[in-house]
Amino acid sequence: MHHPEDITKVLTKFPIEDIWGIGRRFTKMLKANNILTAEQFRQLSPEWVKAKMSVTGLRTWKELHGEPCIPFGYIIPDKQSICISRSFAKEINSIEQLTEILATFVSIAAEKLRKQHSLTRQMQIFILNDHYGKNTVSVGTQGSGKIPAHQENLSPRYTTHWDEIMIVKAE
Repeated sequence: MHHPEDITKVLTKFPIEDIWGIGRRFTKMLKANNILTAEQFRQLSPEWVKAKMSVTGLRTWKELHGEPCIPFGYIIPDKQSICISRSFAKEINSIEQLTEILATFVSIAAEKLRKQHSLTRQMQIFILNDHYGKNTVSVGTQGSGKIPAHQENLSPRYTTHWDEIMIVKAE
């Protein structure tokens, strides 16, 4: 579409919630202000948009005015570190359960590595109990940098017994 009247015609019928960058929260706020279409959003002043929706909303507004704000083909740079952090859904009572859950988390991290075509030299795994549980086991791992763990939470042999360290293989 190159003609301004064609663009206006399409944006007049385009629902506000279908605009990329307008999430549920902004949709709710815009509809509360009787802004229901992309064209109505485009007619707002840039000052109003920035005040109500910050720079992110202003970028969307500028894009609707034909001003590119994100270069075409923009590639998000690869992450230097990947963290998979989860709480267990239920109490873990055996090493077998723990091994299975850890294997799942490690495979999620490996999938993220593969997706960005990266490699790793190091992996750190931290497992902490709820601090209130009785007869629960906590494990800490040793790695580079400072590890925020209390001495009483560390397993007595954390990485000194290599036969107790799980081996994870990617297929």
